Amino acid sequence: MRILLIGIKGTGMSHLASFLKKGGHEIIGMDVDEDFFTSPLLSSIPILPLSSSLPDEIDLLIYSSAFEKRSIRAMDEARKGQILSLSYPEMLRELSLARLTAGISGTHGKTTTAAVSSYLMEKLGIKGGSIYGSFLKDKKTSYHSGDDYLLIEACEYQEHFLLYSLSILVITNIEFDHPDYFKDISAVREAFHKRFVSLERNAVVIAHSSIKALVDVWREERKDIRVIYYGMNTSYDVDSLAFFMSRKIAEDYIAASLCVSLMSLKLEFDEKTLMDEFKKITSLLDVPCQIAARNEVVKEQDGIVYIDEYAHHPSEIRVSIENLRMRYPESRLVVIFMPHTSSRTEALLDDFASSLSLSDILLLQSVYSSARGDVSSYDSSRLLIERIWEKKSRDNYLYIPNEAECLTFVSSFLKRGDVCITMGAGNNRFLIDKIIELKEKL
Repeated sequence: MRILLIGIKGTGMSHLASFLKKGGHEIIGMDVDEDFFTSPLLSSIPILPLSSSLPDEIDLLIYSSAFEKRSIRAMDEARKGQILSLSYPEMLRELSLARLTAGISGTHGKTTTAAVSSYLMEKLGIKGGSIYGSFLKDKKTSYHSGDDYLLIEACEYQEHFLLYSLSILVITNIEFDHPDYFKDISAVREAFHKRFVSLERNAVVIAHSSIKALVDVWREERKDIRVIYYGMNTSYDVDSLAFFMSRKIAEDYIAASLCVSLMSLKLEFDEKTLMDEFKKITSLLDVPCQIAARNEVVKEQDGIVYIDEYAHHPSEIRVSIENLRMRYPESRLVVIFMPHTSSRTEALLDDFASSLSLSDILLLQSVYSSARGDVSSYDSSRLLIERIWEKKSRDNYLYIPNEAECLTFVSSFLKRGDVCITMGAGNNRFLIDKIIELKEKL
């Protein structure tokens, strides 16, 4: 098939594009003229400007959900030409219907868990593939070696994950997020409840022990679903991956190992066979997987370490900074943070302030103007920095919305031994090369 993907540079869309290309399809993309960390997945795919007309002989159009309500010329032409058009979640649904599918869900930790699962699937030679919001740094294409199994990142945003046909569901945690869609934490929990009870017959759920009370209630409605708990006070605890400094990150690796163990056993297991398979699979994880934009060391120059981190929820930020603090105990942690969506920033203002205050130096940028369009007329970063100033000194926690000013300040401020982290779901990763270039001129 000749397939057009609109918004192809997005985290999930880029991986889907690579997956479909490896499956033998001809792929064309459209997107904004801006670089993203996903570019290695798209190096062999032609990408047209977003304003382009619909290319000839397109069999299927797939569009990012972020573009669903925007007027895009090619999408309008496809509708008029009666060309099948599917959103990214709708395409994942179609793929999941044709394969035994595992969905990695949770407020955060999804991408790490999915990436490690994909790594293990390939190590074990499992005939399947994966689609998630990043990629392993030593792999420039998606994993696709057959159609027996599919592993996907199943996000709760707008309840998209309800579309997928899942035989395995991982739930890493449930916290409040996406306030532009969910009213409160109860609404988030109800979405996960609906996802649980709509699973395939005799499905298996791998749930973190922190949500055991919730899941135990849900099981009363679906007694056929088998549940495995992992984490604190369970058989599957972090001691099996003791080389990790962060308990939370180690738990993501455990969830991945359990998920792939189920695939390896073809979902036929008892406690002993699962534990034996789990131990065998975790033995393959002797070093952490290098995942793009997840505490990724981008460069080291002149004694300064430059790291990119996608964390954009307060809990993720806290885990990331704490982990870096343990990895670089003698270094100043200089965080350049770009908030993602005004609604999230304002709804979780206190939590953001608390997490970001763990850094030594903070440079706060304006809220990222994403395709989702969730940006207030008033920059919510102002509210955030004022809340941080109630806790911390204004000298080390700064609001610098102008990129040029931010670059000038950072390049003159950084010194040997520092760790500089570009953080957030925005596109500030590319500040790193600019900072290094400016420092070389000093």
